[in-house]
Amino acid sequence: MNYSDILRNLPHRYPFLLVDRILEITEQSIQGQKNVSMNEPQFQGHFPENPVFPGVLIIEALAQLSGIYIAEKHSFSEDQIGLFAGVEDFSFKGIVRPGDVMILNSQLQKKKFTVFMLNVSATVEDVIVAKGTLKVILSGKGR
Repeated sequence: MNYSDILRNLPHRYPFLLVDRILEITEQSIQGQKNVSMNEPQFQGHFPENPVFPGVLIIEALAQLSGIYIAEKHSFSEDQIGLFAGVEDFSFKGIVRPGDVMILNSQLQKKKFTVFMLNVSATVEDVIVAKGTLKVILSGKGR
């Protein structure tokens, strides 16, 4: 997948598009990449003297990756959108800083109707920095 495919599958745009590249996609999983750069707006306040990529944005990046997976492997109509609906058993194991390349992973755990449960993780240099379970639901646009 190229960057145009990411834009086609997600409604997010700069500065909130947090997936830079798709590395692999299979019937059950997807792997992507987020290049963390000091010029991103969150580092102006989190924290300028000791920049740390916010955990909530790691979760958002994993939710966006999961949305790309659902759009590609579980087709839905143009009037639907995938929405982040919950997080379970999530933990942060390391710090992500500017210059890091986060590898994002999402694997389908189960699907029931329009609800998807996905096991997700983020790594930097093969070290897990975050992992847990996300819930994504398909909803009608504008509802």
